[in-house]
Amino acid sequence: MVASATTVTFCDLLEHSEKFTNRIIRVQARYETDFEKAVIVSPSCPTPIPMMWVKFGDHWESRTTRSVRKTMSKMRWRVPLDVVFIGEFKSDGRYGHMDMYPLLIEVYKVEAATRLKDAAASPSS
Repeated sequence: MVASATTVTFCDLLEHSEKFTNRIIRVQARYETDFEKAVIVSPSCPTPIPMMWVKFGDHWESRTTRSVRKTMSKMRWRVPLDVVFIGEFKSDGRYGHMDMYPLLIEVYKVEAATRLKDAAASPSS
């Protein structure tokens, strides 16, 4: 499943979500968390509100290397990570907190996770 993932840019997911719905994708983005928030975004194609909710699937840890799991486990709210997620993309429902997100990635594997060097606490949304 992971080997067959289609690599796609975050902007392509926003612009052509119907092409990728129910497919396994690989996407690089900025992972942001806060109280009742777990989303990916991209500075290269900003949206007025976050569009894509992140849900971690069962057993994602077993598919993810130890060093990446360690980075994910040390993540703090409002301190974004640069990530590469592999997972199933959905655009046919409402997801996340209060069903307010039109897109979803259910993460099967975190291929990479790096704390952004200039990552200071970002303002609350």
